[in-house]
Amino acid sequence: MGLAAVQIDLQRLLNYLLLLLSVVGGIISGMLVTRLLDLSLGGATMAPVSSVSRQVRAPQLQEDDFQIILDRNLFNSAATGTAETMSLSSTVIAAETDEAAAGAVTDLILIGTVVAGDESLALIQSGPKAAIFQLNAELAPGLVVSQIGRKLVVLMDHGVPRELLLKPRKGAKAQLVKKSDSVATQQGVVALDGSRWQVSKAVANNARANLNSLLQTARMIPEINNGKTVGFKLIAIDKGSLLEQIGLRVGDLIVEINQVKLNSPEKALQIFQQVREANNISLGLVRNGKPETFEYSFE
Repeated sequence: MGLAAVQIDLQRLLNYLLLLLSVVGGIISGMLVTRLLDLSLGGATMAPVSSVSRQVRAPQLQEDDFQIILDRNLFNSAATGTAETMSLSSTVIAAETDEAAAGAVTDLILIGTVVAGDESLALIQSGPKAAIFQLNAELAPGLVVSQIGRKLVVLMDHGVPRELLLKPRKGAKAQLVKKSDSVATQQGVVALDGSRWQVSKAVANNARANLNSLLQTARMIPEINNGKTVGFKLIAIDKGSLLEQIGLRVGDLIVEINQVKLNSPEKALQIFQQVREANNISLGLVRNGKPETFEYSFE
């Protein structure tokens, strides 16, 4: 189920350690899906449609795999009940008619992308639903995914190319928030011991409201072993950032969150769907060759 050697950045998915990893879960997931979903770092690579016509398929994306995170409520979400099923293939998520399809692009939100040649993916939201689409996938009648890049997706709307862009970052505001957040997190993050942290709800809410500024504080890359993703390694982190305050260090290999192994880009996307509502987060990592578990809670 892995996308080996995938370069990824998902600006919004550094949500992974946030709000505790939802402040914490959100940041890591976002970083996982930040390297995983190439949004803030790296080159502006675009994955074009293959010249050879092929049936759209997603053998690595199984609906049951994607839904398990939601159905099992692994992040202690306040929401209850069975999760609503989300389509993972070339399924209509917008209009039912050609006329409606032409205007459907304005109703779509690009959450993130995985740029990996013919296996590239785009996570697109329409209303309350989000789904993963491959190249050539049909979102609505006459509306097809043509190209997938780091920060945009090109859709062919009845033969007319239309760009679906990530929402622009609020640069100036984010920088101001980042500075004030530094003080808040110093006062709101308490190390209970070497593996447990308590994060104030004020810090958690602050982080959740200002994810863009936090996305720039760290960088992660997939760790590949024998052609398979085994986790995500932290290769850069800003001094004094929230990630540093919750115990993470350069060189840490993040292998699981809440007992869910991060062995593929899809898993990182799965966890992202729930982590923003998390109340408690456990983080499995390998540091200096030794496995460790970090735990975070809101107070």
